[in-house]
Amino acid sequence: MPTQGTVPVPFAQATDEAEPIVTPSGRVTVRILATGAQTGGVMGLMENVYLPGNGFPMHVHNKEDETLYVLEGTVLWVGGDLRTEAGPGTLIYGPRGIPHGFVAIGDVPLKFIEWFNPAGLEELFNAPEELARYIAAGRTSERYDLQVVGPLPE
Repeated sequence: MPTQGTVPVPFAQATDEAEPIVTPSGRVTVRILATGAQTGGVMGLMENVYLPGNGFPMHVHNKEDETLYVLEGTVLWVGGDLRTEAGPGTLIYGPRGIPHGFVAIGDVPLKFIEWFNPAGLEELFNAPEELARYIAAGRTSERYDLQVVGPLPE
């Protein structure tokens, strides 16, 4: 962990050096590239790959803003008054407190970088079985303060 006490220090992380975390369905792969411990709590950063038809149901988190940057494929992202089909090179910003969700559309996998500001929510993806249970139950623990409020966007 690149810190000196609680002060972050510069670091570099190649995507292929990050351990892939695969969901129980095998249809989503996450690589955590930066954690709150590495960034002094400023941000968490992940690379995600979702096979077509997969996504994250409508949800709201109250502690973090979320930003996606699409690298490959197409995402249908719905949040607030925004409904967009976004391809490579598109940045999507979702502020905390706004219900949103997304699904990979088209015939190729969706690959994107995802930031959480401040850090914290990226840690939930370290336990994909726990995350799947939370989604099914419609909420997460108090630690993450994430509520599922609807199905995948259509």
